[in-house]
Amino acid sequence: GILSPEGYGSWAPGGNGVDSWVAVKLPEASLCESYLVRTTAAVAPLSWKLQGSLDGEAWADLHVVDSTGQWAAAGENKTFTVPEESRGAYLWYRLYVTASNATTMTLQNLRLFRRQGTYFPLDRRLPAGKRLSSGKYVP
Repeated sequence: GILSPEGYGSWAPGGNGVDSWVAVKLPEASLCESYLVRTTAAVAPLSWKLQGSLDGEAWADLHVVDSTGQWAAAGENKTFTVPEESRGAYLWYRLYVTASNATTMTLQNLRLFRRQGTYFPLDRRLPAGKRLSSGKYVP
């Protein structure tokens, strides 16, 4: 997964997570067909944008989620499909949180898929700062 190469870990940007994002840089520009988000009911974001970028600066909206619905209390994986018309080969992908009811929003896993069931392997030898970043939008 993106949050850790081993597929477990978590991302908690602080507070409700609105206007925060987590991004990953892939080894080469690649097309993402779907993605998985794991979280629990008490800490789930409500809405977000999956975005792609070639340079890590200019971002294109690939998939917009206006409401994720209810999450299981004990944790749940939900898989989302990137619409075909939004797909493209991007070097960077990020999940940008736009709404949340959580006091402390947390994601337990985020995984990108090339094709159904085939996820992007991340180079475990790279330091975290070389492939993963996060932040908060400040206007």
